[in-house]
Amino acid sequence: MGKEWNGSALPIDEFSENLSRRFTRDLTVAHWDLHDGNLVPKAGSCAACPKRASCQQQIFGELVDAIEAGKRADHCLDEKCWAKKETAWLKSQEVKAKERHGDDLLKIDPDKHYGTGKALGENEYTKVKADTKGAKPALIRRWR
Repeated sequence: MGKEWNGSALPIDEFSENLSRRFTRDLTVAHWDLHDGNLVPKAGSCAACPKRASCQQQIFGELVDAIEAGKRADHCLDEKCWAKKETAWLKSQEVKAKERHGDDLLKIDPDKHYGTGKALGENEYTKVKADTKGAKPALIRRWR
């Protein structure tokens, strides 16, 4: 049985749900194609990965049942792999945006944890219409 931070015991189903919420990533919010094995080649595709909640019946029993019934989404259990895929996807989007807009492209990251180069924080830019004099295109990192 797991324990809450205050030391009181949790029923296993509640512990499992808490574990799922805090340490897994909902695959339906991934921006990349879950069948793409080339995004991070060493990791392969998410669809074929054994590090999904649906592959862990003993730990995530009720979640797996709900996934199989179509009531819940599958979840990634590998935070490091998820982070690598987020970074790879974002870099691919940056490349596409730079191809379209060139060096005028601004990078904006409300959390300031954006890949390489200088990124502007949330309070360091002003959103304007595209036809405003001096306006520059921007790639804004927003995950959720």
